[in-house]
Amino acid sequence: MEKIKLNKKGLSTIVGTLLIVLLTIIGVGVLWAVVGRNTEQAISGQSPDCFTLDLEPISCGYGNGCYQVSPTQRINIPNMVWISPLRRNEGDGELESVILVVKDSSGNIVAAPAIDRSFPEVRYHFEKDLSELKELETIEVGATFPPWPNGVVPVQVQVSTVVKGGIVCPVSTHTASCVSLESINVPTC
Repeated sequence: MEKIKLNKKGLSTIVGTLLIVLLTIIGVGVLWAVVGRNTEQAISGQSPDCFTLDLEPISCGYGNGCYQVSPTQRINIPNMVWISPLRRNEGDGELESVILVVKDSSGNIVAAPAIDRSFPEVRYHFEKDLSELKELETIEVGATFPPWPNGVVPVQVQVSTVVKGGIVCPVSTHTASCVSLESINVPTC
């Protein structure tokens, strides 16, 4: 009887290749489990529009301001924060509204209506319907707040976008510095 000889070198190459493929599949599975879970937690409850719609306040003023209600009517508004202009940067999404997040000189949030429900008296004034604001267009936005607490001066403003369905997106990283409307001689009505 003749003995059959096995080529042990060929067999070890196949086993080695199978082990590498198996370890690669296990590594991808572990990585997917970790990344997938963290990503899902980060975006849960958010609309895709929150990631694509980008609004940027360019400049900000605060104080008593004059607001044009119609081509023939203007009203004087106390305790106003005014963004002039608010620019919609590139990115898709259905914009429904905005929330102004106002900060004091220490960086503390002093007003964030709809995020902080303790500001129910805030009224927004828009130059036009926000749903009509297209990419790279700008709009004037004003908000009337209750009287500021003693010593509080709004120095920065950020914007939180409200998208279709009333979903409030996280606060934008864009910040505008605020100046007193009186210091730049904004006329009252």
